[in-house]
Amino acid sequence: LQLIGNGAFGEVLHAYWKNQGCYVALKSFNTNKTTLKNIAKEIKLHKEVDFHSNIIRIFGITSEET
Repeated sequence: LQLIGNGAFGEVLHAYWKNQGCYVALKSFNTNKTTLKNIAKEIKLHKEVDFHSNIIRIFGITSEET
């Protein structure tokens, strides 16, 4: 994993997805109630424009206790 960047809501990491044989960007969010609402809003927007080749695709979402 290599850090690409970070901001108010979390960070973005460059990673290799072994099962798919490709590089991906992993977005890791800070988890608080405000951020969770923003995450849901962002996922909804991505689903609405998933058809365009210049827009990143969401492959999945997961939650992990730290």
